[in-house]
Amino acid sequence: PFAETFRVAKLEIDINLAAITGRSKRIGVISALPGEGKTTVAANLAFMLAAQGVRTLLVDGDIRNPGATRAIADHAKHGLLEVLKAQLTLRSATLTDGESQLNFLPCVSRRRVSQSAQILSSPDMNEFLNEADALYDYTIVDLPPMAPIADVRAASTLFDALILVIEWGKTPRGLVKSLLLEDERIYDRIIGCILNKVNPSKLRLYSYNGADEYYYYGKYSGNYSAYHEASDRKS
Repeated sequence: PFAETFRVAKLEIDINLAAITGRSKRIGVISALPGEGKTTVAANLAFMLAAQGVRTLLVDGDIRNPGATRAIADHAKHGLLEVLKAQLTLRSATLTDGESQLNFLPCVSRRRVSQSAQILSSPDMNEFLNEADALYDYTIVDLPPMAPIADVRAASTLFDALILVIEWGKTPRGLVKSLLLEDERIYDRIIGCILNKVNPSKLRLYSYNGADEYYYYGKYSGNYSAYHEASDRKS
């Protein structure tokens, strides 16, 4: 189910952005609050795309709290900020995963950055994304959470689509609704929501018709796993 979520996300991206050809599809991953798992979603989506053989760039755009950089490349000495300042080229600042060939642009903040909204919505950011357009098929940007700061609101028009990550059973529905209604530019760009940290046993309680689809999904996934186990034994 975890992997299938990202396959569905890719499908929605391709369907919604089918008209975009010849350049990178710019996808921002957002959440209402910190700690909902948007960094995990952004990274796994990017790794999956790269593993499928498409040119993919993952960008840590959470300048104030660069969680993707800490998780993937805590040894990085430079990244997004240096590229925006034209101190480094995009090619020289990116790191490459040897297995998937995913390119990752970290963000290294040596001091507190208070003007992150202005940085993310700047002409330099637009120029950087234009450069990425020519080099990649997908550009996935891990953006800051919406509620605490205005970064996403400021930079939303630079992206073709947004994916909203919501923590299951914790994030207030009213907060999500109010944030989306505050800015139609964000609302109009959201192509889907991913529920994170879901409790599968409780998920069926929120489904229609007694959650029959989860019964059949369990049967399907069990058979699928059994098939692979049998295949492994044969090989």
